[in-house]
Amino acid sequence: MNATLARNMLNLLQLRSGKRTIVVLANRGQVIVENIAWGRDFGDEYDHVTTNSSPPKEGLDIDYFSTAEIEAILEPLTMKVLLKG
Repeated sequence: MNATLARNMLNLLQLRSGKRTIVVLANRGQVIVENIAWGRDFGDEYDHVTTNSSPPKEGLDIDYFSTAEIEAILEPLTMKVLLKG
């Protein structure tokens, strides 16, 4: 994945804050996301994302991944692809 697409993925997750979203990760399956916190370590090309922690969401796991791992972002009710890597 290129850095521009990874940034677009992060922007979409930011815009969907508070809305349940499915993130498909390479080699890890699907993660259900309702809110994110993000950042980038010095020297990294891609952001890291922590899900469902601020505020915590009952019934949703806190997860952690890099934007480089995202294969697609889906709307959960229709499974419509919102953005694909």
